[in-house]
Amino acid sequence: MGKIKFTLTYIIFWLIVVFSCLLIENFALFSYNPLEGFSLDSAIILSLFTILLLAIYYFYEHKYNKMTFDKILLPTIVVLCLLFILTIWWQGAPTFVNPDSGATVTVSFSAKEKWSYSLQVVISGAVLYGILFAVNRYHIVHKWLRWLIFVYVLAVLVCTIIDVVMEFDVIKAVFDGTSTGEGLNFVFYNENLWANFVMVSVLSALILNLKKFNLFYYLSMVHFCIYGIFTTCATTIIISFVVLISYTFYEIIAYFRRNFKKALLLLITYLAFLCLLVVGAIVFVRLGSNIFANFWKFIYTNVFRKDYLTFSSRTNIWKATFMLLMDRPINLIFGLGFKTSNVIFSSHYRLMFDQGFAPRSCHNGFIEILLRHGIIGLLFYLMALGLFVTGIVKLIRFKKYRTAFFYGLCFLALIAHSMMESTTFLTTNVSGLYMTVIFFMPVISLIQNKKINETKNYLANMDVSRPLFDRKKLSNFLAPISLGISISLLLSFTLPITSNHFVGYIYLSLAILSLLVFLVAPLFDRSVKNVTDYFKTIVRQNIINNFLTITLTVFAGIISSFILRQFFLVDVFSSMIYVFFVLAIYLWSFSILNKNEQLIAFSYINGSLLGKMKKYIIEEQHG
Repeated sequence: MGKIKFTLTYIIFWLIVVFSCLLIENFALFSYNPLEGFSLDSAIILSLFTILLLAIYYFYEHKYNKMTFDKILLPTIVVLCLLFILTIWWQGAPTFVNPDSGATVTVSFSAKEKWSYSLQVVISGAVLYGILFAVNRYHIVHKWLRWLIFVYVLAVLVCTIIDVVMEFDVIKAVFDGTSTGEGLNFVFYNENLWANFVMVSVLSALILNLKKFNLFYYLSMVHFCIYGIFTTCATTIIISFVVLISYTFYEIIAYFRRNFKKALLLLITYLAFLCLLVVGAIVFVRLGSNIFANFWKFIYTNVFRKDYLTFSSRTNIWKATFMLLMDRPINLIFGLGFKTSNVIFSSHYRLMFDQGFAPRSCHNGFIEILLRHGIIGLLFYLMALGLFVTGIVKLIRFKKYRTAFFYGLCFLALIAHSMMESTTFLTTNVSGLYMTVIFFMPVISLIQNKKINETKNYLANMDVSRPLFDRKKLSNFLAPISLGISISLLLSFTLPITSNHFVGYIYLSLAILSLLVFLVAPLFDRSVKNVTDYFKTIVRQNIINNFLTITLTVFAGIISSFILRQFFLVDVFSSMIYVFFVLAIYLWSFSILNKNEQLIAFSYINGSLLGKMKKYIIEEQHG
């Protein structure tokens, strides 16, 4: 059994997860084309760096936490990853012909593209193995997951409130009857993407009610459901309301055991409320133009609209998918490959169906897996879902009915959503990993009696005499890093990235915050007793002894700011995300490498980046 006190591996792993989600997987959050202009060389370097972190992580797990390897899961993931990589490499240059117009299109991939996709498959497999085995069996603490869910729900709740203020004119237009059908999308490029986050927050708030009913979480679910209406995403709206109503009925029925009369009164009241809501809607709609009639007209027109209910656009996409797969039997068996399938399918769809529309996905999780990995990949995915269903059945046999109902309801909701969107478990993107960690993994963990017994024995024999955190090390780490970040942010004002005043204000605020952390960090050290000790710690220990760390941090921050904003040509939101995550990855390496290795690595990276910058400037000057 791994020891909880070895937190370094835990931190490194979740850092890898975040990095692979937002950078390597290229998950679109704020734009249609994230990482536009991001070269394949850079993508390969980032992938190799992530694989290096994964190697360090598993080495630490084996050395310090005595982690063994699963004899079933590891070979399965290795074989599947090798198969998926081979699928990428045997994709040649397929040519498609439109029989009606005679137009043709040829899709080809360079060796660098295939290498980039292959490395991402390796990362995906390693991350999934870490979640399903290492984290699940050695590190999972359900209280930590509860905190993660709470932070997610709270963050989405705050964002929805901010969005109501930001896009109040959209909501006002709904009740005025002047709505153009535009939905709330917060800062995302697409309201459907934002609606997915809101729907998942409904499910997350449901899980927070697992231990007992909590009015705040229930009202949060109601808020998310009502807010979701204004996103105009019918799939998430229907699923959210079904989950809310099902959960409400479950709590009322469960209350019958404790107080039959009150439960019956609650049931009658709730049914009367639903009936009154329906009847009231009909009455107000018939009365003519009023805010309630305008609201229901908005729902009917923009949510339950005819073209959505017929699934015309989705059926065309699904038809194109099967047409592409049936073209060659080998594609149906093995798929078109990770990432290569998206490029091939998009080109094929535009040629055969709609030249003005390039679908980003198949709008069905199962068909998406079939397109990427063929029947073989789909069968393994169905086997994984079967294990989850087996876990639910075992929970029922163990008489854990509440847990089985909550996770079963979330599972059915996400499966229903995957019928209309490319939502899948066990994928290394933001939504897929969150679904796996929060809704999939706990069920698998709860039915592992061996793990539960090991946890009990470990906690019974745990040595609590030693402190969990070394305050001196924490102080020595925070102070130089925060000072370096503060200086790099202030110096970034000399770069064009601060031409946007909004970004400049954020940089200035973060610089001040980092400086405050630098000044407060010495107070964590118990050896600091007075003012003299405080200034000695700051000057000698945090600045002089860590001068190289501060310098490298400053250079890393400035280069990241300049390169990612000016050379990679990403938008403001993406730039801020990429800069700080690249910087975070770089800074965490200080806890792994010694000073000499840091200097060598930085010299190589610095020279390479400066060389690219110089070449880019020369090419720009000479046209």
